[in-house]
Amino acid sequence: MIYVQSQAACVDRFEASLKSGDLGGADGAGTTAVAASVAGGTPIAMVTYHQAKKICANSGKRLCKATEWQQACMGAVNVAYPYGGTYDAAACNTNGSTSAPAMAGSYPRCVSPHGLVDQSGNVWEWTDTQFSAATDRKILGGGYGSTPENSTCTSDLNTVNGAALPLEEARDSLGFRCCLT
Repeated sequence: MIYVQSQAACVDRFEASLKSGDLGGADGAGTTAVAASVAGGTPIAMVTYHQAKKICANSGKRLCKATEWQQACMGAVNVAYPYGGTYDAAACNTNGSTSAPAMAGSYPRCVSPHGLVDQSGNVWEWTDTQFSAATDRKILGGGYGSTPENSTCTSDLNTVNGAALPLEEARDSLGFRCCLT
């Protein structure tokens, strides 16, 4: 985990990958999975908000708040992309560079000022911050098919879609990472 002083929180360096257990139901019932944050791990995708939140809890952590996630991505200088202020097509798994999430850390230049990996592209990431109503959450960072403008540290999938995703939504480009206070 990486400590982000401005947020007084630790954020997993890598997207969550499955260490053990089962994802359970879309509502989080029966979720026994535990996450690992490791280089070379396959990001957990096709996961709902409820499952992601439960997996973080099972791992002794919690789902990140949007402000923690974004500050970890932008750093103190508030860069647009984790690697800098200008889009670089080769830096991260974005804009259709692959047809699936890559293993964590596969793009060595896709690193934030705080040292977090893959916050642009690869998989969109659930947060525990309300988007527009109590029944939705912000989903940040872009996925492997995201365009340059939808792969920034502030990109939200709900805004891209023009409507909030249901908390039970699961997609092959939707994952998460965990935090700890």
